[in-house]
Amino acid sequence: MASLLADAFGAPRLLVGAREAGAGSLIARLLNGRPADDTLLALLESPADRYFEDHADQVRLLGAALSREDLRDIARKTLELHRPDHVIVGASAGYTIEKALIEAARQAGIPVTSIVDHYWNLWQRFAGDEPTDRWRDQPDMVAVPDAWCRDRLRELGCPVDTIVTFEHPLLWAPQVPADTALGLDVRKRLGLTQDAIVVLFISEYGFADAAKWQWDQPDERDIYRAAAELVALVRELAASTGRPMHVMIRPHPSEAYDWDAFADRHEDDLVLRGSGLSKPELFAVADIAFGLNSMLLAETGCAGIPSHSWFPDQSYQGLRLGQFASWVNECEDLEACSQAIRSIMAR
Repeated sequence: MASLLADAFGAPRLLVGAREAGAGSLIARLLNGRPADDTLLALLESPADRYFEDHADQVRLLGAALSREDLRDIARKTLELHRPDHVIVGASAGYTIEKALIEAARQAGIPVTSIVDHYWNLWQRFAGDEPTDRWRDQPDMVAVPDAWCRDRLRELGCPVDTIVTFEHPLLWAPQVPADTALGLDVRKRLGLTQDAIVVLFISEYGFADAAKWQWDQPDERDIYRAAAELVALVRELAASTGRPMHVMIRPHPSEAYDWDAFADRHEDDLVLRGSGLSKPELFAVADIAFGLNSMLLAETGCAGIPSHSWFPDQSYQGLRLGQFASWVNECEDLEACSQAIRSIMAR
């Protein structure tokens, strides 16, 4: 961890805030070793809270659908009561507890650091309600997982002087093979045969197409199209080979798409729900993984699962996960997806 970021996390009294799963997971990991006492307080929106089990007594979970004024009031009163030496927040599009804390901390003269957990949508994370208000929320320091992000922020005109990089602990950790025994147990619990091929599809949060916001990743239609085409492919492969096969859908914690209804539109057990499984269970049961740009797809690859980024719209020219996570392969078309799955079946 960069020394400036380490200093921030080592502040005698620390206040953190996060909303999205990626930010919550990352900040919780970076807090490893922090004492379980009143020197730390976490203001968390769902789904970021799920990663703070080790700090449960230090967490204040905020209710859903709080107004902007509610969040501002919570941030201001918490700063007055907790009196932190430093504030650390995630970085999310839209108005969140993170932005409320940036505002309140800057007004109170308390240094505030914003941690970016992904490569995409860098300026959008600091914008106001309109894209013309591009840098409305400015922390004192921004921490990013790659020098590319630092340089890109500067190219975009980020007014924050201090931009530091860190090694993302969820990605750059040594590869840990999936737990074979756990995989056998999960298959038994799910009623899957041991020779069945489990194709994991990792969904992600998709924004509706909006040219003025210039979102870096594919829009939500591409996500659902990728899943539908992958399911059709797996159905065809299962029929032609006689091998039991399933697609397990792992939703993003913040997306609203009805994957249960999606599964119900297909024959029994072709599409499985993976939302109730932990990450180790997912990695243990999956034979191969597909997705678009989710960081969980990169984590799956780090667990030794062959992982592939698959864009059904080949005209897509945005950022691609394989540019940054070299162990994630890219499938150029559905035939490449088929070949990747067949290579697993041949093992």
